[in-house]
Amino acid sequence: MRYTRPFSMGAVRDGRALTLTLVGELDMESADEVRRVTGGLLEGVSAVEVDCSSLVFIDSIGISSLAHLVTLAAREGVEVRFNFSERVLRVLETSGLIERLRSPLAAAGRPANAV
Repeated sequence: MRYTRPFSMGAVRDGRALTLTLVGELDMESADEVRRVTGGLLEGVSAVEVDCSSLVFIDSIGISSLAHLVTLAAREGVEVRFNFSERVLRVLETSGLIERLRSPLAAAGRPANAV
């Protein structure tokens, strides 16, 4: 049996910067919420920081919802940066999906767990 932790998402806007905090399990049950909510938050924003350090689980549908955010943001000229827990980062690197989450507008020189 897998340990489960309910998903929650918070958003804080500071000027043109937006911080999203994702907690728990980002999976097929919670990914639609991420897609639905994040699209409407990009207006007037120049950068989005997505704090995924409290995610305990992510599946392919969850990864897809984050990639969708990167695609939407790129269309709007918004840079997206992620901060992952080591556990989630390992899944992304092992699967080869980490590249799908790199923002075309991203700056170099980030910590190892940042994308």
